[in-house]
Parts: sequence; structure tokens; C-alpha cells
Amino acid sequence: MAALLDTLPAEVDFTTSGTTGPPVAWRRTRRQLVAEAELLAGLLPDGVRVVTTYAPDHHLYGYLLNRLVPQILGVPLRSASVIDPLSDPTSGLLVVAVPSAWWQIERSLSRFRHGPVTIVHSTAALPRRAGEVLTRLPGLRLCELHGSTETGLVGVRRAPDDDWTLAEDVTIADEDRHDGPRPLRVRSPRLARRAGTAQPDEHTLDDAVIVTGPRTYRLTGRRNRLVKVDGHRLDVSRVERELEDLVGVPVACRIFRDELRGEWYEILVPGGEHRRRHVLRAVSYLLPAAHRPRAVRSSHSSLQPARELGPC
Repeated sequence: MAALLDTLPAEVDFTTSGTTGPPVAWRRTRRQLVAEAELLAGLLPDGVRVVTTYAPDHHLYGYLLNRLVPQILGVPLRSASVIDPLSDPTSGLLVVAVPSAWWQIERSLSRFRHGPVTIVHSTAALPRRAGEVLTRLPGLRLCELHGSTETGLVGVRRAPDDDWTLAEDVTIADEDRHDGPRPLRVRSPRLARRAGTAQPDEHTLDDAVIVTGPRTYRLTGRRNRLVKVDGHRLDVSRVERELEDLVGVPVACRIFRDELRGEWYEILVPGGEHRRRHVLRAVSYLLPAAHRPRAVRSSHSSLQPARELGPC
């Protein structure tokens, strides 16, 4: 641990990207980062020999699993784009996945001949296709992570339908309550802080949960209208307000599960094509490409409605 600490700056900032406006930076000490990397390394099976990553380094998830975990394990790292298939799958392969990487994992199934493959997933809801992929190849092992930029790792599960188990240094702040869904409020020595402030004692996530045991919980949805698109958190209520202020047209955002990204959203516009195009231009002006909806369409469109996003 000491040698790894010496390679890091005293503190590192990670940003949560809002829908609009400046990003918010959350600061972590190098001791917190190494502690979390060691937690993650301890969740992995023995025999990891190489890491292939689809996650960007600027996310906390990518920073830990791309930079620190391979150093702890003493294994090489290969970086891949979501347009790249897994190259030369080998025994002891660890894949650091984002939702949009699962279609490449699925395409590579026939090449996994050399032993178990472990897939670590985070940043957004697990795509529906992931469950199908996991059942098609018994040698695939899942390690799904739950947390946020503010908290770091909170929980882990090994199958899409399992309850979440708290990380060993995390506790639920109101764990004595078992009376139905409630906000997930946690305590952890790894909570990040804002610049100029002290480390908080606890943090309330955007997720609503049901506590199912002394160290387990089940996600039931979100406390607000947030969607995670490729790791970016968007408040779709704010998107609606910003668009209405900009173009004077009331719109509605609908969140749904997506086969590629895990979850996504679309914008419904009342009225005809002229008004829809007006909103579409406003979306291009208001939102960066990574935050834009799957579609902007008229609310009276004959297209099949998207599936509503259920509990993660």
C-alpha cells in the first residue's frame, strides 16, 4: 500500500456532471483511493492475469480499476473502445465494463475458450442483455458495483437478481428501519468531500432501497427523476424546465431501460413536426452530446412507447 500511495497526489478530484451548469468536484485523498482499490481487488477471483477496460479514466470507477487495481494485482492493462471486440480472450481475463460494452462482450462469447472470465460492471443499470449473456456462458462471472462519485463503492452483487451486499467498510445510517422503501443513507471512511469543506459523516444517495438483511438491500428505484447515460447523471426534470424556458414549449422526458446503455431517456413534444424540430434544435444547443436523449418525438407519434424504467 505504501508504494502505491507514493505514486498518487495527496488528493484527486472527480466530477459529477449535471445536466447543465458547471460540474461539481468531489475530492478524495490518496489513502481513500488506495483503500477502495484494495477493496475492489479483494472482490475479484484469484488468477486474474490481464485487465481489458472499456471505462474512462476520469470516472472514479475507471480511475480505480484502470490505474490502481492492475498495480495491486501486478497485471497488464488493455484499453478498448466500445467499438472494439475483446481481443485475444485468455485465461484470467478481467473486463471492466460500461453498459455499452455488453454488445461487444456478447459478440466475443464464442472466443472465450481459455477459462473463466470476470466482468466488473458499474456506472449505470445493467443492460437487459447482460443477464442473457451471463446465462449463455457458464464461465462468465459478474461483479456488479453500486455507488456514486460522492460515496465510492457502496455495495456489490454477483447476479442480476441478487440483493446488494454492503462493502465491508460501509454501513447504512438508519439500518434499524425496515418499513419499506427509503433513501439510501450511508456512512463510510471513503466519502468524498467538496473543496473547502470537511469530510461528511454520511451521504444520502439518489437511490431508494428496501433493507433486506443486516448487510443487504434491494434497489427499488430513484428518489428523483435521474437517469444515468454512459455514467453521466442527468436530472430530466431540469432538462424539461431548461427546454421550456428556452423555447417556450412544455415537453416531457420519459426514462426507460435500453438494451445498449442500460438506461436512457427520450423527449416527447406536444404538437406537430414544426414544434418537434424546434425542440430538437434547442436540445442540440442546450445539451452536450453525451447528455442528449435517444429521440425527440411528437407525443402523438405512432411509434411504440418506450418501456418505463423499473427498479434497478
